[in-house]
Amino acid sequence: MVVTKTITSNTELVILDRFWTEEAKATGREPDRIRGLSTLVDELERLLVDIELRARRVATVGKRRSADLEANFQALIAEDSPFTPEQRAKVIELVNARSQGDIAAFIDGTVADLSAQLEPERKHLQDELARISKGGPSNGDMTAEEERLLAELAFAATVVFGPEAGVLVEAVGHLLDWLFG
Repeated sequence: MVVTKTITSNTELVILDRFWTEEAKATGREPDRIRGLSTLVDELERLLVDIELRARRVATVGKRRSADLEANFQALIAEDSPFTPEQRAKVIELVNARSQGDIAAFIDGTVADLSAQLEPERKHLQDELARISKGGPSNGDMTAEEERLLAELAFAATVVFGPEAGVLVEAVGHLLDWLFG
């Protein structure tokens, strides 16, 4: 259930952020559009808080299940896992780049980096909305780095809660493909 909710919240956030970015870059600043953007910002902020709570849960459970993490990771990158060979290669590359192959350090680093970005992201959303409300320009919002961290969190949740997550592992693979091209 935690993996499902993490993937769902991450995907919803990325989709809404992309919509926000397109709307924020639009030139029309009618009152109805501003109200719509304000509602969208409220939902994005709710999702950011939700993701922060999920990230903390992943970290907490990961520490409790530390003995299982390496076995879960190996099962996820095994040839018979639901990941495609390309997805397995991407996951191995991510874990090696962030933590020299230490899956527990990967999970801790992902959660710490994502958590550190969430509060500034919420402030940035409010600042952008204020700028747009005053007729100013906006470049949109979430960076590729933040999207990468969301995908890493989905993968971290899958490792923590085990490869038996089944079809959810496939969803994580597709999320990685979507965010990383």
